[in-house]
Amino acid sequence: MCSVLLTNPLPQSDLLSLLNATICRGRPHVAEDNVYGAQMSVPLLDVRTTVCGCLSTANPLRALQLNKVVTSGVTPAGSPYGFQRHYLSKSKEAQASLHGMQLKDPILPCATTSMRVSSAVSVAVGMALAVRAEQWFLDGNHRTALAILVFSLAEHGVSLSSSFHAYHAYTLLSARYHPGNESNYLNEVARADVQTRLISYLSKRTYPIKQSKHPSVRLADYLESHVHAIRCLPITVLHINAYEKELQAFADEGEWQKRLILWGNLDSRMRADLKLTYPYLNKGCLKLR
Repeated sequence: MCSVLLTNPLPQSDLLSLLNATICRGRPHVAEDNVYGAQMSVPLLDVRTTVCGCLSTANPLRALQLNKVVTSGVTPAGSPYGFQRHYLSKSKEAQASLHGMQLKDPILPCATTSMRVSSAVSVAVGMALAVRAEQWFLDGNHRTALAILVFSLAEHGVSLSSSFHAYHAYTLLSARYHPGNESNYLNEVARADVQTRLISYLSKRTYPIKQSKHPSVRLADYLESHVHAIRCLPITVLHINAYEKELQAFADEGEWQKRLILWGNLDSRMRADLKLTYPYLNKGCLKLR
């Protein structure tokens, strides 16, 4: 598996606690009335008891499990998670999968024959795009799509390298500035563009899973760490939005020094994420070094 796994979940029990902890370490003020609402304050779910059973990633029950864990089981308004009404057929499939299912089984994908890395990436991106572009769930479609991508790759014998950055993949999936992004749904042109960009990004950050002495244990640890990183994306999103507002506040030509001081205090990862999310920050009066 990956030689470098993501960090284990921090001891705080909800995303708001994690957010406040990072603010205390010098992050900008983040408004509490954020778009994630109730998802920030409800307890984080245990990954291994929520995403369980030896299931194919294509099984709607697996997608539902992943949606539950990345949203903590609620929408921003506090209502229960689940499929959109126009995907009730998938909900019925998920319910049907429960019959005879041993959900006490560990967090493992269904074992299949390994694919070539390029083929596995294409399959995983296709599955992730279906969830994101068609908006299967009431909320958390981008995060669920990323989790599905990770599981699909693992199911076909492919691992993500340590250079994979969940937020970068999240931004590519969002296609925020693409004209084909219509009310959070992607048209065919936008979908093809995202597919090309995401496959290009992953092609340099994936490799075949290597055999180890305890493959099931290592795979479970690997999947759990990636799922945790994905469900913590709201923290990154809120910080980036807060920094963007601060930089915009210094847009006047006479305040360029304040803007450069703020920019200089950011670490390289945050700078890269800001430029990726808000390309206009590096143009005109907002030109950054």
